[in-house]
Amino acid sequence: MKQNKFSFESENLVVDWIGFNIQGLVDKKQVEIIAKYFFQNFGFNSTFAIGFDGKEESLFENSKNKYQVYFRAYKYSDIYWNGIKIDFSGKNGNQFYNFILMNEVNWKIFGYEKGLSLSRLDLCYSTNKTNNNTNIDSFLNQCYEKVRANNAIRNFSLQRNSTNWILKIGKRGSPNHYRVYENDTEIRFELEQRGPKIKSVQKLIFEDQIEEFEQIMTQSFFKYTKKVLAIDENYTGWLIDYIRRQKQTKKSLLTGYFNQNNPNLNLINSDDKKIFFRFLQFIAFSRTQSANTKTFWDQSYSIIQFKITDFMDFIQIENKNQYQREQLIQFFEELQIMKPFVQIFTNDSFQSSTIFPVVKIRKEFEEYGSWIVEIAILQELHFYSYRFFLPTYFLTYQKDFELQIKLQFIASYSTENLKKTFYSNQILDKYKHTNNQKKARLKQLVQHSFQQALKHKIIQNDCYIEFKNKKRKTQAIQIEKLTPLLIGQSERIHFYERLF
Repeated sequence: MKQNKFSFESENLVVDWIGFNIQGLVDKKQVEIIAKYFFQNFGFNSTFAIGFDGKEESLFENSKNKYQVYFRAYKYSDIYWNGIKIDFSGKNGNQFYNFILMNEVNWKIFGYEKGLSLSRLDLCYSTNKTNNNTNIDSFLNQCYEKVRANNAIRNFSLQRNSTNWILKIGKRGSPNHYRVYENDTEIRFELEQRGPKIKSVQKLIFEDQIEEFEQIMTQSFFKYTKKVLAIDENYTGWLIDYIRRQKQTKKSLLTGYFNQNNPNLNLINSDDKKIFFRFLQFIAFSRTQSANTKTFWDQSYSIIQFKITDFMDFIQIENKNQYQREQLIQFFEELQIMKPFVQIFTNDSFQSSTIFPVVKIRKEFEEYGSWIVEIAILQELHFYSYRFFLPTYFLTYQKDFELQIKLQFIASYSTENLKKTFYSNQILDKYKHTNNQKKARLKQLVQHSFQQALKHKIIQNDCYIEFKNKKRKTQAIQIEKLTPLLIGQSERIHFYERLF
């Protein structure tokens, strides 16, 4: 199973500050060489100062330049460290990091390879204010209380400036300093990182291993963010989405969000339930198989090969007869007529890619032996960052009514909100004319679906039942006490996703 890859771009993180130290360099003339390099090659004006509170003087300046770099020299008597600090703040840091991404920075120009180090990196996630963002004070107070309950965090404050509140966690200059605040248009979540953490990965920047650098720093940002923020869907939907993608396990049933208006998520008509469920089973199975990569027309495909009997074992088909094999062979053949995967680049252009361009089915030894399937899968779908990973219980079914209930639960669970709704009466009503034994079995299957989800810690224990009899009040109950009798009396069951 391939690990999710994260980058600043994929998670909408912006570099808001990047700083470097050059230990031992205090000569202004040498600083001017570096400043001139920034000025001529990247369009950065520059200033220079000595000591913590020394007056800044301009080194290179052009009124047309939009960006600025700051040099400050420190001597032993100031902070017990000889050297130069080079800081790119705000939009300046973001611009310089873009040049790093493009591998356009010549680190040798610094002349102090052994003394050059990454001293600070600020990452920021910002979200636009919406009509729902009406009570940020309450959200910040929830975060403050969460931090206060953590004995490992000792420095934090919630203060109001002239217009807005700001939450600060950690000292300035400490390895992690977190800020949450709002301006006129945005709510910003910033993590300032220094010290051993970034020094341990600075080599990746200097050696142009940016993908690995961003993977590590992105995970670090979200690890600390999860530690200090309260979960509130109005403000932390982006964090919830990230956490969901971390929960993947091998041999789990995986899905994206249901009911999204995204053409790429409607690859198979979910109304054709058996084919849709088989597709979910196959995607889960494919991620357990080793794969080779081939590229066609700049699109990468995973090539996997397996025995049909292996797929049967994965989805627990008990009676491996000729009929079952023919059904699966037909399913694999029909994969090639799926809707194409659409990528929209601009309003005027798009690219569509075939999901399964090659499907080969053959006998292992020409006329005898196991049936072998070889399939090319579009990697964008194969390694898609699915949001929901359900336990193996939901991977299989034996009877059609079991499939109906499991798909209903999957659809209820795989929604964006943390609060979910299972429409129990809707599914039970389909079988109102069946015998009592089957009705009892249906309610037991609903109960077992909730119990399995609770056991595997993907839902919380609390739920609320709305009854078909409207005279009965909504009842709060724990999932572990949910009985077939209550399920049979219910109109719908509200339950909650568990993130961690």
